[in-house]
Amino acid sequence: MPDPKLISIQQNNSPNPVGDVIFVHGLGGSALGTWYADPTDTRNSKLKQAQNGELPPQDLNFWPAWLGTDYPQLNIWSLDYDIEPSAWRGGTMPLADRANNILQVLSNKRIGRKPIAFITHSMGGLVVKQMLRSALDFGNPRWKAIADNTQGIVFLATPHSGANLSNWMQFINRTLQGALNLSVSVEELEDNHARLRELNNVYRNQPRLREIPIEVYFETRPYKPIGLVVDQTSADPGIPGAVPVGVDADHITICKIAPDKKADSLIYNSVTIFLEETLLQGAQAISGQAAGEPTANGQTLKTASSRGFRDELFDTLARLPSPQFEQLLFGLNLPAGTLSGREAPQGKRVSEFLDWVEGSSSGYTLEQVDDILSEFLQRP
Repeated sequence: MPDPKLISIQQNNSPNPVGDVIFVHGLGGSALGTWYADPTDTRNSKLKQAQNGELPPQDLNFWPAWLGTDYPQLNIWSLDYDIEPSAWRGGTMPLADRANNILQVLSNKRIGRKPIAFITHSMGGLVVKQMLRSALDFGNPRWKAIADNTQGIVFLATPHSGANLSNWMQFINRTLQGALNLSVSVEELEDNHARLRELNNVYRNQPRLREIPIEVYFETRPYKPIGLVVDQTSADPGIPGAVPVGVDADHITICKIAPDKKADSLIYNSVTIFLEETLLQGAQAISGQAAGEPTANGQTLKTASSRGFRDELFDTLARLPSPQFEQLLFGLNLPAGTLSGREAPQGKRVSEFLDWVEGSSSGYTLEQVDDILSEFLQRP
């Protein structure tokens, strides 16, 4: 079983890309094929070339690449990992183990230093929910940075309370006396499965998870011969303000947009507005903008080189355990009201702190703060 990896659809090469968009496929899907619907590629030859490494993914005519073109300030990724319905088709892991596995892959790619948005299909949405829960629970600072900097999630036909697909496959498997060799991933997708109930309860009641902006879409057309795989009830995550929206598509086509349908696509237009309202605005609040452009509080960042130093300092501060960060702030005697409240994501508060340092009234420089931080971390 190969390790998961992030496939780059677009990389912003400026000193300060404003965020990361990560596509996460579901059960039996793939990093490129799940999102691909080019009718001119009749035998999927271009898709196969891209999957074999013979064609850059950004050359595919599919909507992850369109986002890269429309928003060049963003990094666009697609997650490649195994999550198969049958052990005959490949490997899989229990949901909790796979979530931890992917968190480590993302942190190794330095994901968590910039604002993040996830676009998920089917069980991919459950993987992301479990990832964020684990990131907050386990005390790993690099994992926590991923949760803190997640600014939005799009759920496309995600079965928050289980899917008819699992019940149907288990029925067929019983009929064939176990011949399908169903994976643990299918078992965990069973309607009203205990693990999904518990994950839903945690997500609805954990303050940080509950505040992450989300958009929810569900299929309205049956996928033959199963019918509706994820109906409106299962697609509803139970988060206040998150209203499931029906789409004229089945479970497979809900995440595929043909090139000639881009202009009128409900999903594409909704996702672009969602990214503008959450990820792009969140990036300005968390990291500021590129050198010479105004940040959210009207200040400017002086040079590309200082931008790189600020990024390094931001990364160090964002990884600090929250009590240590609060002690550092107390020692520097920040004026009241300089930062958002403690309930805000630490990444946002770090950015506000660095904006204050670079302002004219702080009396500090980034280099001085770095020296103070080094001394602070060496204390017994």
